[in-house]
Amino acid sequence: MILSKGRLYRSERRLTLFFLLPCAILLLFIVIFPLLYNVYMSVFSINLLSQAKQKFVGLMNYVRILTDSLFYESLLRTILYSVPALVVETVFALLIALLLNVDYTGRGVVQTLLMLPFVATPVAVSYVWRIMYNPDLGIIDYFLRRLGLPIWTGIFSGKTAMISLIIVDIWQWTPFLALIFLAALLSMPRDPVEAADIDGASRLQKLFYVIIPLIKDIMAIGIALRLIDLYKTFDIIYTLTAGGPGRMTETLNIHIYHRIFVAYEVGYASALTVIAIVIISFLLGRFARQTKLAD
Repeated sequence: MILSKGRLYRSERRLTLFFLLPCAILLLFIVIFPLLYNVYMSVFSINLLSQAKQKFVGLMNYVRILTDSLFYESLLRTILYSVPALVVETVFALLIALLLNVDYTGRGVVQTLLMLPFVATPVAVSYVWRIMYNPDLGIIDYFLRRLGLPIWTGIFSGKTAMISLIIVDIWQWTPFLALIFLAALLSMPRDPVEAADIDGASRLQKLFYVIIPLIKDIMAIGIALRLIDLYKTFDIIYTLTAGGPGRMTETLNIHIYHRIFVAYEVGYASALTVIAIVIISFLLGRFARQTKLAD
């Protein structure tokens, strides 16, 4: 019996929904439910050190955020950490990808070695860098002394702690962006580049007027992924400095952690988490519109 076109379409649609159902259920439990529960907790006053039961306070936790100077300071530190790291990683990753986009013996080995930093566990990487930054045992200050240069105070000084964290992030995650950019370079059409060569375009002209426009969409996806990772970075910062010295490296995620596990203010920390999600969602939305990813 031959099915009509409409019945066949409805049958295929039901089959598609059937196969998507397990994924939707999984998404509901691991993403949507925790998010909604976090919003629910944010309208209560919950302190784990208090014997009193949770108390409904409505939007008071959010009102408190508006007057919390520590929130604005931690948000500013998040920006000071994320923006420089993202800019440097993008530039270095593009340069590395261009260098690797040449056919030579051993390119596969180089690409494999390039993966090692970002496949390593961030906590393990942080401990290695913590030893390297040590002013007495670290290899960095050892070579600086041998060269007669001032020692690098690294994560142990408020003046250099943030820069030290950015250096670690650049070292670990630049290869990730480089491989994304390299994949874009390998998949782009060669005709426009060859036409630019025939027209006598310089290397910089080919880069800015031909290559980057051809791979900008894939570059934008990689940059968006790194923006999300930088915004929610916790392990590297907590392992190296735990937000110190003082509060000089206390980003928004570290501030939320301290509200929960130091001050035990679960309700307020939940409100901070909601605000953090709103901020990154707004930034990604703006970035998508600027780069036309939404299309």
